[in-house]
Amino acid sequence: MSSNLTSKELANKCINKMNQEAKFENHLGVKIISIDEGYAKLNMKVQNFMLNGHGACQGGAIFSFADTAFAYACNGRNVPTVGYSCDITYIKPAFENDILTAIGKEVDLSKRNGIYNIEVRNQKDELIAHFIGKSRAVNGTILEEDEL
Repeated sequence: MSSNLTSKELANKCINKMNQEAKFENHLGVKIISIDEGYAKLNMKVQNFMLNGHGACQGGAIFSFADTAFAYACNGRNVPTVGYSCDITYIKPAFENDILTAIGKEVDLSKRNGIYNIEVRNQKDELIAHFIGKSRAVNGTILEEDEL
């Protein structure tokens, strides 16, 4: 596969294609701020339908948001990559109308396996959750030759 794209341009093309098909995260209102190889920065506004019985953002919404940053951080090389293990620690609650930012960073990439740290913070820069994802590359490509 030949391409004159920089690694950042390739990552953006891959993630933009994935994002076009991403029904769930788009329903949540996840917005892409910045993408690079091994890196993703996203934001999401906590909406009323995301609240749990305590009036805080449901953990599943925060997990899905962090998982999206994980997916976007590990799929920028045009190699389809899936999560095979992850762990989240909830630090503080998030509430309706909070603007959350998730930053996913590659920690290690060895052959087909990767490790990623994702921090979710609110608009006050308070740590809401810490997510660790482990990825595995699978066969194929995200972009076809004519999309490069």
